[in-house]
Amino acid sequence: MLAQFTKGSAVSELHLLEGERLILDVSPTPNFKRYVTVRATVAELIFLAMLNVIVAMTLYVVTGGAPITTVGIGPLLATYAFSYLVLAAIVIASTFALADLMYKKHHYWVTDQRVVWRHEIIGYSITSVPLERISDVEVSRTF
Repeated sequence: MLAQFTKGSAVSELHLLEGERLILDVSPTPNFKRYVTVRATVAELIFLAMLNVIVAMTLYVVTGGAPITTVGIGPLLATYAFSYLVLAAIVIASTFALADLMYKKHHYWVTDQRVVWRHEIIGYSITSVPLERISDVEVSRTF
C-alpha cells in the first residue's frame, strides 16, 4: 500500500505495511536549515582561514611575487585577503546549497507500528524502527 502526502510543493512517499495507519507526517522546520547553515559556515570559515595561509603563500609565489624582504608583507596580505574572499564565497554558496538539499531531503513519519526517517543528499537512506524497540524518547532544544 502506498500513501502519498502533499506538504507544500513536495510529495513524500511512504510504503505502509498491511493494516498500518499514518499518525504523523513531518518535515524539518525552516529553522533547521538556518541552524545547519550557520553552524557549518562558521566552522568552515575558521578552517578556511587556516588553510588559506598555505593557499595565499602558494599563489604569491606562483604569480611571481617579489621577495618579502624587499617589498614588505603588504602584497602577501593582499593576496591572502583576496584568496580568502574568493574561497569564502565558494564555501558559503556550497554550504547554502547543501543545507537546502538537506532541508528538502529529510522527512519523518510516525505510524501506529513504527517510526520512519528518510534522509538523503546525493543517495538516500531510510531508517525504520518498530515502536516496540523504542524505550525512551528525549526531546531537547538549544537556545
